[in-house]
Amino acid sequence: MVVILPLVVKTLIPAQEALVKACSAAEYGASKSRAVEVQCVESATALWWLHGKMLALNLLMFGCDVAKFAGNLKEEPPAEKAKAA
Repeated sequence: MVVILPLVVKTLIPAQEALVKACSAAEYGASKSRAVEVQCVESATALWWLHGKMLALNLLMFGCDVAKFAGNLKEEPPAEKAKAA
């Protein structure tokens, strides 16, 4: 959580805004310039890696939650196991 929020606020949101600006219909659709297309592709590429980092961090958080749950499971004492069988 300490890593995810600053990453979103400082890096991901500005990158998404840059992508929307670079690939908007007014910029990308109205221009036949190759530079506009390159800028759009660069913005999309930067965003791809940021979303990959976010996915990895979220999977790590999920794995920690699963490990915490598995560590807190209580095993039945051997006497109760014999009675159940």
